[in-house]
Amino acid sequence: MVKDYKNDRLFPLVKRMIMHHKNLFDSNVLNATLKQDQQEGFDLVLSFASGNIAVRLRKNKYFFTYRDFTVRYQSNNPNAKTEIHKIIEGCADYYFYGWESQDGTRVEYYMILGLDMFRIALIDDPPREPIKNYDGTSFLHYDLPWLVRNDVILYKNFLI
Repeated sequence: MVKDYKNDRLFPLVKRMIMHHKNLFDSNVLNATLKQDQQEGFDLVLSFASGNIAVRLRKNKYFFTYRDFTVRYQSNNPNAKTEIHKIIEGCADYYFYGWESQDGTRVEYYMILGLDMFRIALIDDPPREPIKNYDGTSFLHYDLPWLVRNDVILYKNFLI
């Protein structure tokens, strides 16, 4: 099941990229359930026997401007769980976090994150102040040195 996002056109490529790294997971790919897609999903969820891989793609400019990992903290719907809540609850085990090419035709940079290590790091991490977006939502920011220091990055195709 895939949500109708503008970057859906890149999901077949993302799936191939993830399969290239199947040694990090296993080779038994399962279809995501409707619940994973509609209630727990991120941009896309792939299920392996060893766990679920959430996918998020960002525009190219964010790689060069921030080069970070951001997760939604608050949405416009006060009753909705956001990305950080879903991660904390264990809705995914891994995260394919990528940045599109400038022309939007491919994934230029990406990293695969281990969310168990991310959750462990959150226990020791002091609470962060959410960063507000122009639309009333907010997000949490984790820079690459923090991800490296906490052994969250399993693979990346760029230098820090």
